[in-house]
Amino acid sequence: MAAVLDRAGAPGRRVALILVSHGHSDHLGAADRLAHETGAPVRRWGAGTNPLRDEELLPADGGGVRVLYTPGHAQDHVVFYWIGPAVLFSGDLLLGTGTVQVTPPGGSMQDYLRSLERVAALALTLIAPGHGPVIRDPRARIAEYLAHRRERERQIIEALAAGPRSAADLAEAIYAGLDPRLRRAAEGTVLAHLEKLVAEGRARRVGGRFAGA
Repeated sequence: MAAVLDRAGAPGRRVALILVSHGHSDHLGAADRLAHETGAPVRRWGAGTNPLRDEELLPADGGGVRVLYTPGHAQDHVVFYWIGPAVLFSGDLLLGTGTVQVTPPGGSMQDYLRSLERVAALALTLIAPGHGPVIRDPRARIAEYLAHRRERERQIIEALAAGPRSAADLAEAIYAGLDPRLRRAAEGTVLAHLEKLVAEGRARRVGGRFAGA
């Protein structure tokens, strides 16, 4: 926040509006303090007196900034597309390094993949993510993310062919050698894939486990 305030203190500069990609604490946490320091309003999806709207065009140089609703990582997630320079501020939809955690109940793999496909249709020169370095080959990174999720889905379907399994069992098989500290996150991701497969009729619940359709 100090860097933002320093830049905003330069002659001819000010913070006019604070945009929040979603309500997770690492993205929302400093918004109220920044608003207090600058007097700028905070806008986010589904909250406040003036919540963001899908396809809303915010005034800015370069043709404006368009709000795109992109749930999946979180149900209130949005990204911001700066039209003129063709830059996407992606929040936690796409990261500079690694992959995004999608964990029920707040996360939905169905929604997440639809959101990736939505931004894949944009003309992009670069992506400025909420975490990690700028992505300078947007099309390749989005394709990589989609391919990664489809590969995980394939692995889950193949594992279910051997009989009913729990999300924990599947995570242990698919993420072999995973750091134990990341086990719960892996189980959550597998569960998100399983819920998507059940909704599509490609898997079914069997008690507390899952089986092939």
